[in-house]
Amino acid sequence: MLLVNIDIKQMIRKKDFFHHGQTIYNINEMRKIGTEFLFRKNHENPELIFRRAKELNRLFELDTASIRKAFFSYFSSGLSLTEELLFVNVYPSTILNPQFPSFIESLLQAFPNSRFRSVFEIVESEVIENINLIKERVRFLQKLGYFIAIDDIGHGWASLCTLIELEPNYLKLERYFSINLPNSSQKQRMILLLLQYFYDSDTKIILEGVETIEELHVAQSLGVEFCQGYFLSRPQPVLV
Repeated sequence: MLLVNIDIKQMIRKKDFFHHGQTIYNINEMRKIGTEFLFRKNHENPELIFRRAKELNRLFELDTASIRKAFFSYFSSGLSLTEELLFVNVYPSTILNPQFPSFIESLLQAFPNSRFRSVFEIVESEVIENINLIKERVRFLQKLGYFIAIDDIGHGWASLCTLIELEPNYLKLERYFSINLPNSSQKQRMILLLLQYFYDSDTKIILEGVETIEELHVAQSLGVEFCQGYFLSRPQPVLV
């Protein structure tokens, strides 16, 4: 899909985009624990928009604009009045940007109640180029009261070394692990290994892409506590 009709600079300036929310559930209690805010721009592919922004050296601007608008929508929609956390995506290069700490401080000033209510999901679309600096920035976020998730485990850059070094609050296992889960002993064993490894830690595992009741039942039988996917909830426009 070609982005011939999108002016990235103008889109950022006018905040001409929005978010859909997809609920994350505690499947033992069938209770909502959070909502992931997903970037949307008409019918365009969000990944292509961010890729184009990166080509134009505007990825940081777009990513931070999306985060700020997600925070605004979360607190304006009434979701902040519930027990649901806000999950919002962030690129590794955004976290590594020299302006990121000042952006976070301005975000906290604008949304002081976002402490202990917000989860930054580090997306897998980029390779982490400076693990020590991103580890430092992750600690900076956590000290301020923000949580960290690593998105799409099993798909992109995230290695076991990265998981150990960053000590995230959440690991999100990508859709690959849900597909044919009831019939794949290999996937079941891998999920069990991850659950066992992080059992005594503060890291919680979220299984993404659950699309059938069979996948949900197997996840429950393995001891998975948190799930996200079309069977539980489809992305819906966030009403502000």
